[in-house]
Formats: sequence, structure tokens, C-alpha cells
Amino acid sequence: LVLLSLGLLAGEATIGVVAYLVAWQFTLDRAPWRKRLLALLPYGIVIVAWRLIYNQLGYGVIGSGLYLDPGREPLAFGLALLERWPVLMLGQWLQVPVDTVLFLPSPWLTVLTIVGVIACVGIGWFFMPLLRVSPEARFWALGMTLSLVPLCAAFPMERLLIFAGVGAFGLLALQVSHSYFPHFPEQKPG
Repeated sequence: LVLLSLGLLAGEATIGVVAYLVAWQFTLDRAPWRKRLLALLPYGIVIVAWRLIYNQLGYGVIGSGLYLDPGREPLAFGLALLERWPVLMLGQWLQVPVDTVLFLPSPWLTVLTIVGVIACVGIGWFFMPLLRVSPEARFWALGMTLSLVPLCAAFPMERLLIFAGVGAFGLLALQVSHSYFPHFPEQKPG
């Protein structure tokens, strides 16, 4: 909780870390669901307190073409999420230079978003056999997926892929491990 608080004081992007806390509770924790969700409550309280202080001090963006404030512009954020998340995934998995998206005309951004959705389906299909059998793979995939959600408040930039990269590398390492060392004994979590 202290590290999350310090991270939030350093920058909003720290919210991406919370994705891995949520992913852990949904994929690896073996406690009953009620306890899993209650374990997330202190983190939620820290985030709400940070957001209240953030707003009170006048931080955030209003009317920027590059950044959205999900708390103040939830509809615009939701629409941006649908457009930006697949583009960020393209940058993560296929090394599409997402920084250049800023310079694309609107129709091309739509095309890139559609290509991103198609690529995400293909990537999901590729990892599906692993995701079916490995809770660890589900952890990395869910953490990666969720970590990009709050970052979609910013226009797609490669620097936003840091937290998603952690999950992508974990997922890729498990895929290589399961592909090349299928009989290596798996370790049970916790």
C-alpha cells in the first residue's frame, strides 16, 4: 500500500500496476471469492483517496486532445479505450510504432484499430492452449490486458507499454517453456 501510494505520487501511470493485483486475485489466489475481493479493498481505498486529493489540488487534464480524464470524461474515455487499447496491443506484440499514430488521419487510425482487434484475436488464439492449462499464464495475460486500460486515457505512445510488457514477457516465457520443455515439472502456486 505504501509503494502504491508513492507510485501514485510519482505519476498516474502507476494505476497500471493495480492490474496485476487484480489479476493475482482472479487467477492465482485460492481463497474464497469474498476474501479475494476484500483483499483488493485497501488498494481501492488508496486509489480513491489519491484521486480525491488529485482533483482537490487541481491536477489532471481538461480539454486536451491527447489526454482524457476518465473520472471527468467517462464516455470519451470509454470510446478512446475501444480505439486505443487494440493499437497499444499492436505496439506490444507486433512492434507497430504506436507513437506515429498521432500523425495518422482519422480513417487510418480506424483501420489500425481494426487491425489491432484482429491481431488481438490471433494472439489470443495462439496462447489459448496455454491459457487453458496454466493459471500463471492467465495471470500474466490478465495483468497485461488490464494494465493498458487506464493508460488509454493518454494517446497511444510506446512509453505506455512498460506495465503491459511485464505481462507480455511473462506470458511469452511461459509459452516458450511449455513449448520447448513440455515435460518439465510445473510448480504449484503458493
